[in-house]
Amino acid sequence: LPSPSSFLPSIKAISAAPTEGLLVYIDKLRAIYSPPVRGTRRRQAKSIDDQRDESRVSELREDRFELNYVFNWLTALVSRYSEELNDGEEDSPLLREASAVLALCAGTASAGTFTRRFDFSSSQSSSGEEGEGGDGVSVTLRDVPLDNNDYSSVGAQTWGGACVLSEMVVEQPGRFGLEGGGGDKPLRILELGSGTGLVSLVVAKTLLKKGIPAQVVATDYYPSVLENLATNIASNGFTDSSTAKDTVSCTPLPLDWSKYPGTPLSDVPEAFGELFDLAFGADIVYEPQHAEWIRNCLQKLLAKPTAGKQPFFHLLIPLRYTHTAESESVARVFPFLDKAGWSEEGVGKDSSVLRTHEKELITCDTESGEEVVYAYYKIGW
Repeated sequence: LPSPSSFLPSIKAISAAPTEGLLVYIDKLRAIYSPPVRGTRRRQAKSIDDQRDESRVSELREDRFELNYVFNWLTALVSRYSEELNDGEEDSPLLREASAVLALCAGTASAGTFTRRFDFSSSQSSSGEEGEGGDGVSVTLRDVPLDNNDYSSVGAQTWGGACVLSEMVVEQPGRFGLEGGGGDKPLRILELGSGTGLVSLVVAKTLLKKGIPAQVVATDYYPSVLENLATNIASNGFTDSSTAKDTVSCTPLPLDWSKYPGTPLSDVPEAFGELFDLAFGADIVYEPQHAEWIRNCLQKLLAKPTAGKQPFFHLLIPLRYTHTAESESVARVFPFLDKAGWSEEGVGKDSSVLRTHEKELITCDTESGEEVVYAYYKIGW
């Protein structure tokens, strides 16, 4: 993989270069400065050449000379094409793509931060297009460093489980209750341990594309994580209004799992005053007590089933050998539903207990070529 300074035309030659050629260069830069977080479900084993390419990308990404060169080149391109916009024209595809990669590079240049763009394709896409213009969904996120080496603030980083769950949501929104809407009222959707907000934003953008009104509440606990979460929600075009009735809102809010179940209703945010139709959680069980805390919160926050409507909590966790006790706690706290306990109307006879309705194992690969297995749980009353 050549370095950007060796394949990009000189700044003076930008004006003479064809638009199609410039878009090819920008795609190459995106491949370097918007690396994946693994991540996506495993399709095939990586070849030796693939692994060498990944190593080379990492080298280029850390090369300060190359980063500065790309930053100056993109700045010149954006400036040049901004001057050529016709009256009344807001942007062009080239300008939009160049600006997006420039933002990624700016995030990389900031001390300790990293900005990525995540593109997820819908299984219904016949053209394979991704992003806002096609059938897929795009989200741009900023990761920030740990807060004073406090590992409780790891939610400021984007983890692979969020990528896997987001990909599943975009490919099969109906599987996650994101097709029919909430009837007369907007869908109420909760994410626990939102971190950088990837899952919440993917859900919100999926519903926005489908024209389904919804109120998405993205929650976390640590101040530094919440600050970054709010920044990411705003940068993806969502307001923090939780009262939208005819559109999709996405709101960041603090939620302490250990304390919420015992908090008086008068002391909780207004957004928690109404029960949620759906809940999501990705890579959020990393202490033995987490599963119990999550269950206790959901018992107060997840709506009860009615005929024709079954609220679910969609949980995805990695099966790490170093966290076996944590993984086993999920099975203990959310035991499998006894199908004999269902009534003819599809409503559980005992709707006071949250149980696992479905479980699926998903094998993924990491950027280094290692294999990771995730467990997906569909949990309901």
